[in-house]
Amino acid sequence: MNLLQKNLHAFCIAAPRSGEGKTTIALALMRLLCSRGMDVRAFKCGPDYIDPTYHAKATGHPVYNLDTWMMDTEGVRSTWAYGIRHADVAICEGVMGLFDGHADTNGAGSTIDCARTLGIPVLLVVNAKGMGSSFAALVEGFYRQAKRAGVRIVGTIANNTGSPRHVAMLRRSLEQAGLPPLLGAFPRSEKWSLPERQLGLVPALEMNIDTAWLDALAAGAADAVAMEKLLALTLITHDSCAHEESSGRKLKEFSPLSASCSHIAVHAVQDISVPEKPRMGIARDKAFCFSYGANERALELQGWELVPFSPLSDTQLPNGLEAIYFPGGYPEVFAKELAANASLRRSVYDFAARNGNIYAECGGYIFLADTLVDAQGREWPMCGVINATAHMGSALRSLGYREAMLCADLPFANNATLLRGHEFHWSTMELHHSYPPLYTIGNEPAGVAFQGVRAGYLHLYWANGFSASSQNHTQVYEKCPEEALLPKGGLILFDGPSSVGKTTLSRLLQETLQQKNCRTLLLSADTFLRSFSPSCDSVKKAVEQGLPFTEIFHNLISHAVRTGMLVLVDHVAGERPEWLFDIEERLGELPSVHLSLSCSSQELERRESGRTDRTPDVTHAHRQSLAMQQIANNALQLDTEACSSEVCVANIIDFLYAHPLFSSLIQKKCTGEEHV
Repeated sequence: MNLLQKNLHAFCIAAPRSGEGKTTIALALMRLLCSRGMDVRAFKCGPDYIDPTYHAKATGHPVYNLDTWMMDTEGVRSTWAYGIRHADVAICEGVMGLFDGHADTNGAGSTIDCARTLGIPVLLVVNAKGMGSSFAALVEGFYRQAKRAGVRIVGTIANNTGSPRHVAMLRRSLEQAGLPPLLGAFPRSEKWSLPERQLGLVPALEMNIDTAWLDALAAGAADAVAMEKLLALTLITHDSCAHEESSGRKLKEFSPLSASCSHIAVHAVQDISVPEKPRMGIARDKAFCFSYGANERALELQGWELVPFSPLSDTQLPNGLEAIYFPGGYPEVFAKELAANASLRRSVYDFAARNGNIYAECGGYIFLADTLVDAQGREWPMCGVINATAHMGSALRSLGYREAMLCADLPFANNATLLRGHEFHWSTMELHHSYPPLYTIGNEPAGVAFQGVRAGYLHLYWANGFSASSQNHTQVYEKCPEEALLPKGGLILFDGPSSVGKTTLSRLLQETLQQKNCRTLLLSADTFLRSFSPSCDSVKKAVEQGLPFTEIFHNLISHAVRTGMLVLVDHVAGERPEWLFDIEERLGELPSVHLSLSCSSQELERRESGRTDRTPDVTHAHRQSLAMQQIANNALQLDTEACSSEVCVANIIDFLYAHPLFSSLIQKKCTGEEHV
């Protein structure tokens, strides 16, 4: 594998919820950076087909979806590595709110999980209309929660702002709270809004988005965004993959729609000449535009030549096809035009009658039916390949992630028996014939499979499908995990008032991890204080005397973590919120766990009164306890009075193994893969 050292500006654009303006701002930034002569590559979190059509218009490059639930983490990293190989800037637009993903998993499919998987920072877009100081409160909540998840929010962009005075107020509120800076402020403007349809934007193909509109958007971004600061905060050095085509290797031949070829891994290539490729027609126009770029890329890597055609305007199928792919789209919106193109519909029917191979999903599934009945009750003739009637409803019928067990062969899915995908439709399919199902979802059969036809509502992702029997994940692209982007160390912060038990627990955790051959570094604020002055018996006194305690100690912590250490810190950081912010800022995207220790007032007083290593200060211990309770909700809380030290440490270890970043970090250190 050839590796090219390259500087990359990379970030996710996220928001607290849908409708905050992510897409408009993403397009503005993409177009502005392109106008500067930079190679900009766009990605979209989640199962969204529409936003990428705008991204492609803005950047002039193919756009790939990233979804940790459908693709798994290696699939996301592989797709990312392939997509950024020539990029100067990589922008990934998030989906819904920052933490919204698959409802039954721990954030899988969410923007935060995608950013964490790739190790890239986040820009938070917030609709600031009608907000003042509450703007900072909202940002702080997302900032802290993202930090706990191992992701760094490096800046904020306000949307729908009012006057310059309003923008100054928002900027000041962030500065006073010690939060990531305001990097941009977009004023309210109707000319920048994009029309919506059925939980998403109207596709760019229908909008006829031109360069003038995009350039005007870029001009607005040039005035609204501190671009140099944004680029500085998102600069990452990485190893960029050179894909197989750039290294001169050629594809191995794959037999079309033949189960006999399914044992061949997609990424296996040989230095042989490629014979004439089998041709697969792919419907691609305003009516059929919902397809994953990675799925199409997978078909090409299998040896298919993809031949676009338009069911709206072409009167015949392309010549020499061995298969047809009808992706999803809006056949109901263009029902009149599709019905009028009787010649093309007859061509599809004849192809199926000759046992031609057809795969169709959602909108394509509808197009293969006998009839489409729209929401107004009008009937439109379709292809008649499937003896069925599609009924458009006035409300959503199905929405969400799905896992499908295949009941029929789908050879271009690399012999997978279990595939994941997404379902979203307002219609129902009334079958007038009993067809074998294509797959089961849960225990329910769905879709149809007969002769060469495979069709259903589900938008399947097969680019790195996995087999339920073998659990063998097939990679479409060569593995090229961006190791330089991933965290190499971690911080476990023991925080709490004096005498709560920080020293006891941190030492016991270190001993327990060392018994597992996991090397750690234990840093204590009290021990570090002694290097300043014997008179400084508290962090607060050291700071009040002007000693650079936090500057040096926090820098030591972050440096140790950045060099790959698992660092345990005994600190009273929660005594002052700015101390926690300082640690978080220094760590950046590196993972940390904030352990907030507490006990009852009576127990704290008993422990503090019994101190012999220094003069007891019960009043100060209580004051610390009250201050730390105000931020305890952002930490893993442990009651050192209710549980023994051994139980507390066992709970911490369980939490670390369940944490998506610390689990791999601890495993690596315990198995000797990293050495401190």
